Amino acid sequence: MTGVFSPIRRNDRNFGNRIKYIPLRSGRDDWFLSMGGEAREIWEQIGNDNWGQQPFMNGYFNQRYMFYVDAHYGKYVRSFVELKSGLNSYRIGGPRPIDEKKLDFQAAFVEVGTGDDRNWIKFRAGRQEMEYGSGRLIDVAGRPKCPVEF
Repeated sequence: MTGVFSPIRRNDRNFGNRIKYIPLRSGRDDWFLSMGGEAREIWEQIGNDNWGQQPFMNGYFNQRYMFYVDAHYGKYVRSFVELKSGLNSYRIGGPRPIDEKKLDFQAAFVEVGTGDDRNWIKFRAGRQEMEYGSGRLIDVAGRPKCPVEF
């Protein structure tokens, strides 16, 4: 293991680094839990968004929160869960569908694999984001504020 997940970093005094590597079994560096998240908050203001019927300003506060837990059970088994919540406040007329999606799963899967660093294969079952090539056939299809799940 390298980088932030290295067992050497587990005694780091920085809280953010400590939750990125939480050992699950003593003496086994490949059994660990990692947690993280994202908070995105933005104030938007749109003028004349009613096609000119009457001039007014519409200001509102968009928020997106995401949290994940990634558990590794040895070299070959992993589980991942990511939750998301998109909220909208103060918009005249209420939130649009692209602005609000209350607590939901963004991704949740179990992964089983085998092999070494050069020759390996992995199988995943569950919900996950996929993007292939230029994204014309299969893409993440993110909304402006809240990513869309399949």
